[in-house]
Order: sequence, then structure tokens, then C-alpha cells
Amino acid sequence: MNLFPRAFSTLRLMEFRLRRSLSLASLIALLCLIATPALAVTYTDNRDGTVTDPTTGLTWMRCSVGQSWTGTTCSGTANGYTWNNANVTPGTFTFAGNSDWRLPNIRELQTLINRSMRAGFSPIDNTAFPNSPSIGFWSSTPDASDPWGFNALGISSGNFTDYTYHSNGQSISTSKDFSAAVRLVRGGQTSDFFKIARPTSDYVDNGDGTVTHVPTRLMWKRCSEGQVWWSGGDCTSVASTAAQVNVANLSNSTFAGKSDWRLPTAEELLTLVDYTLYGPAINLTIFPSTPSTPFYSSSFVINYDILDGYHNTSWTVDFQLGLAKSSNGAYASQDATITSLPKWGVRLVRSSGSGSSAISDTDCLFSWAEKTLPSYFSPPNQSSQTSNGITYRYYPTTATYLGFLNRRIMVLGGVFGGTVTDVGSIDGYIQTARTANCR
Repeated sequence: MNLFPRAFSTLRLMEFRLRRSLSLASLIALLCLIATPALAVTYTDNRDGTVTDPTTGLTWMRCSVGQSWTGTTCSGTANGYTWNNANVTPGTFTFAGNSDWRLPNIRELQTLINRSMRAGFSPIDNTAFPNSPSIGFWSSTPDASDPWGFNALGISSGNFTDYTYHSNGQSISTSKDFSAAVRLVRGGQTSDFFKIARPTSDYVDNGDGTVTHVPTRLMWKRCSEGQVWWSGGDCTSVASTAAQVNVANLSNSTFAGKSDWRLPTAEELLTLVDYTLYGPAINLTIFPSTPSTPFYSSSFVINYDILDGYHNTSWTVDFQLGLAKSSNGAYASQDATITSLPKWGVRLVRSSGSGSSAISDTDCLFSWAEKTLPSYFSPPNQSSQTSNGITYRYYPTTATYLGFLNRRIMVLGGVFGGTVTDVGSIDGYIQTARTANCR
């Protein structure tokens, strides 16, 4: 029985009943509201007050420091710490039989954030991290703009060390004397992906005004939109802003013989940030003449008043310090009104065309899921189908559907039950899948 398209027919009924002013992008956003991330899919419960993220290998304490794990939830109040007190030395804090706990760096901390979560709701998994406080959380990453070392990444301009607001997922910068919460981590990948620097050796120059980022295997245009690539190794002219660029036509542009360029997600754009640099926080040898301004992403935040026809809020990455921010009312979607957008930068991306990256992200993840999780997705190599904008496969042995919509991963049926469940972003899994050659 074909349950997956039937589940999505509910969304079509919703689309009919909503105001005409409600865009298709808003409808997709509503899907993210309905879907509830499942701990069994996203995290491995170690049954000792910790969870492991299988896509990163990172093991997290489920409770903030100061709270106590009761066996089912986190009780008590999270302690506030200055950055120096929060930045514990590995080997000095013991929990769940391990003493190599440490403060996560900003890249690691941001893996906890679900940027499609509705504004005002926790952007982290409340099942994995119950009773998480809606306050700032420190990372171990210093603010590169501070020559005196007084600050870390936080709320005001100037010199600071990074933390991420779990109340809305924005990364900000503040004084190291600020009091913020702490969530410790251990283990994880040893790849270059989580390093805070982005050295030139991380990139392959394709010799045509594009580079391939080795840790992510994404291909990027070296110049911002509006700039012109000069073979001498620079981007000339002035970078255009989204107010001057037809966002709806970005995916149709052709450059370096490729016509599948697109606006990057916030997670993809953040992979370019070099947190050892500032003004701009990007490798200028690879991306010359990059302005120190916010850049648009295709990721959006769902506002409280979405049903009243208000625009969603787009995530941006401010390359002055490399901070992820919601854009205060702008919406860089395919149906955006261009004249209403703030004047921020645009850099385009595409999947690399070599090795396993020649396979589409969805086909790669289908293959990887079938190989690594056969108890959920069997038998393998089922045909892909498309219905109402979702690409999916049905696995008759386990009576389970696996599908993709707007770069979100959806499951239905089998052990997941009769409700469409949002497992997470494609971007949270694709690196692991491609590292395994999609197997």
C-alpha cells in the first residue's frame, strides 16, 4: 500500500485551505513543523546520560553542566560559566566512565542546531537533550578579531569567543566574562571537516574560477555574484547583492560549463568560514575580494506569523566574523520579492563531479542507508519515485519509506510508525555517506 504519497496528500489539502498568500515554500516549512525528529534515528542512546551522533561520531552529555541525569531526563538548573571556567582541560572532568570530555568548538556545537525549527521553539532535539536551557552555550573557539584575548564569539560587536544560542540557533560573540551554559562533548571524527581553520590545502583549484572543498566535496564559485573571475587569480568588479540578483534564476545560471549552480544551505555556507580569520572570515587566497558582509543561504526560519502571510526569515552567514544569523525578515527563497531583500552577498555552490560526488546526494544517501541500515531499508536498490515534490523509495520487506524534500530526510512506516518523521538535513549525513563512497 502506497502510504507515503497518501501522507503527503494531507499537505496538499492544507495548501488548498491556506490563504493564497501562503507560498509553496511556506507549505514546505509547515512540513518541518509537523515532522518530529526521532532519537532512535538521529542519535544513539548510550543509556548512561550520553548520546552519540552517528553522522559525526561525536558523543554528547545529554544534560548541561550543573544538571543531573535521572535516567530519563535532566533535572536541576544549568550552571552559568565564564569562558575560561567553561573551557575545561580534557582529563579533568569525568562522566559516564570517561574523562576526555571537552568544550566543543563552534563547528561541533552547530551540528546540534536544526535551522528549520519554528522561531520560538528549541532548535535542538529535546528528546536527546531534555530540559535544555534557552540561553547561550559556549564553544571553545576564540574570536579571531580580538588581539588581546579578552573575548569569545557572542552578542555584541568586538572581540569575543564563540557560543551558540540554543534559543534560536544563532551564533554570536561576547565577552569571556559573560555567563553562559556548557554542554560537553568527546570523541568524534578526526577528519578536516571539524577543524576551525580552512587552509588553502583544503581546496582543489579547478582552474576555471571554481574550487572543490575536499572535506565536503562541494564545488564553489570563487567569486561572489556580480564579480568577474580573472585568470590571474582575482575577482574583479564589485560583488552584487541579493537585492540586485534575481534569486529565482540563480539555479539556472551557467558558469565553468556547469548549469546546476544553486544557493547554498546555511550549513554548506558555514563550511567555508575560517574561524582563525576575520573581516572577512574566509580564505582570501581561495575566495579573493570577498566582502565582509552577510551572505544569503537557502535555509529559512519559520516565523510565528507564517499563517498570516508573513515572509519567512532566511539564515545568513556574516563573513565579518563567520556567524550564522537569522536575517530579520528577509527571505532568499525561489519565490522571494527581490526588491524587499536586504543588500547582502550571494555565493553559489554545486555538487562536485568526481568520484562518489558524481552521484546525486539523494541517490548517494539511498545507497548508503540501504547498506548501513538494512534492518530498516530492505531489500536494497528499490526504484526511486517522485510524488508531490518528494523523491522516495519504498522497501517492501520492512514496509518503510525513505524520502527527500527540500534537502530534508523523511521516513514513514515500519518501526517509524504511520507519521512522517523528519530525520534531519541531508547536509548532516551526506559527508559520512560520501566518505563511505555511498555504501
